[in-house]
Amino acid sequence: MTTTSLAQLNFAFQADTSLGGRLPPELECEIFTLAATSWHISKAGPLLLVAWRVHGWVEPLLYRSVIFFRVYEFLGGRILGPRNYTALPWIQSQHFDALVAQKPPGFFRTTVKRLLIRDDTLNRYVEDILRICSDVSNLTVYCQSSTGALEGALDVLAPGMLRRLAITLTHFFGAGTHLAMHPTLANVTHLRVEDIDDSLESLIPEVLRMPALHHLAIAPITEVLKQAHIVDAILTAFHRRPDDNPLQALVIFDFRKRGGVEADTILSTHVAFVIWTPTVSWESSVDWIEGAIGGWDFWDRADDFIRRRRAGEVDGNMLPPMNIDDLTSLL
Repeated sequence: MTTTSLAQLNFAFQADTSLGGRLPPELECEIFTLAATSWHISKAGPLLLVAWRVHGWVEPLLYRSVIFFRVYEFLGGRILGPRNYTALPWIQSQHFDALVAQKPPGFFRTTVKRLLIRDDTLNRYVEDILRICSDVSNLTVYCQSSTGALEGALDVLAPGMLRRLAITLTHFFGAGTHLAMHPTLANVTHLRVEDIDDSLESLIPEVLRMPALHHLAIAPITEVLKQAHIVDAILTAFHRRPDDNPLQALVIFDFRKRGGVEADTILSTHVAFVIWTPTVSWESSVDWIEGAIGGWDFWDRADDFIRRRRAGEVDGNMLPPMNIDDLTSLL
C-alpha cells in the first residue's frame, strides 16, 4: 500500500464494473484509511481531493498531530514553519476559532491526539486550544509565561487521556499542588519538565510520585542533582520492583553544552541516566515533529541508547546528537 499510487487505486475502482465502478463504501473507507496511515503523511494530502466521501474519511487522520504558532521563525536559510513541515497542519493560534467554525462539532476534540503549542503563542489562546482539543494524549507547550499564569488550563483536558507531556509545571500548577493526585496527570508515562531553577527541588520528588510515570526529562541549571534527598528519590524510583512502575529513563537536557550537568556520581553512572545536548535552540520542536510523523523523538533515542548501554555496546551517558539533515520531517 505504501507504494500504490492514487492512479492505481482509481483504476482498481473503475475496473470493478460489477459494482458500477465503485467498491462497497466500507471497503473504500478501509483502503483509503490504510493509505493515509501507511504513506508518509506529506503524501496523504492529495487523498482529500479524490471525492468528498474520501475527504471525510481522511481529513481526521491528517489532524492527528497539530502545531500551533503565531509567527514564522527563520533558521539560517530555513523556515521552521509550514513551508518546510508541510507534513503536519500548522495553525496560527489567533485564527483557530475561524477554523473551528468550519469543521463539524467536536472535530478537533476527537481527531487531535498530538499537540505542540509553540513559544510564540500568546498565553490567552492556550486554554481555549486545550479545551477544543481536550482528548489530546501527547501535549507539548513551549510558552513564554510567568509562574501561575496558566494555572488551571490543563483542567479542561479530558481526565486520564494524557500519556506524554512537556510543560513548565509552575506555569500550570500552584505551589503545593499534589501532582500525583491530579486527574489530568493520572496516566502520564513520559514527562518533560521545563522548569529549570530551584523549583526543581520540590518538583522532582513530587513528579516521581505520579502513578504512571516511568520516563522523566529535566533541564536543571542548579546543582539539584547533587542534593542527597533528590538523589535518593531518583535512585529509589530506578530500583522499584517491576510491578511498582520503576523509572526507566531519566533524560537530562544540557542546554549549557557538554559537561555542564552537575550530578551525583552514583546517579550519573546509572544505566538509565542519559544526557542530551541539543545543538540548536529550536531542536526540541524539530524533535517533536519527527516523533509525530513516525520517526524517533528523544524518548525513542534515549530508550535505544539505554538498551545498547545495558548490552555493553556503548559507553558513557551522552546521547548522540540529532543529525538535523537526516530527519524525515524536513521535506
